[in-house]
Amino acid sequence: MDLIRYVGSFHFGNQDLLNNVQESEAFFSEIFYWYKSKLSNYLLTVPFKDMDFDDLYERFKNLFLREKEKLIEKSYPLTFESMDAHFKLNVYDPILNQVIDQIAEVDQERTFFMNYVKKRRWSVTDQFCVHLQEYGEIHIAEIRSDYAVKLIPVSFVEKCHLKIIR
Repeated sequence: MDLIRYVGSFHFGNQDLLNNVQESEAFFSEIFYWYKSKLSNYLLTVPFKDMDFDDLYERFKNLFLREKEKLIEKSYPLTFESMDAHFKLNVYDPILNQVIDQIAEVDQERTFFMNYVKKRRWSVTDQFCVHLQEYGEIHIAEIRSDYAVKLIPVSFVEKCHLKIIR
């Protein structure tokens, strides 16, 4: 039976050795910043401008510190490749999965509301769609109706975590 080997993003194939806890902690701290930069670059591509990821960075840091403490229990020497894979598996990927879940949830809520708008054939401007998708805002002025305020189901808007802008 073949085993699947988990690999990191930065040191695949690097068989250089880390001989003790101090070297491993220094390397682990170094790759923390590499993966934090990778995560930050990914978050810049998120199309939702109103999402806040500050708590995510705090969880990333706490998970890193918890895993860093566990380095004492490892048997040495270890390769750069194995430490990179360990970091990716135990720190980066769980946080990235949380980000992806958050993005999918926000996307689903906004798409759900946009489908509601289309199904009821509201006459809205293109700017309405932009504000809804990017910022989670429903601008009443962008709905082409004298009864725009009465059209919006407030409880449904709250359920979708959207804001009404008058």
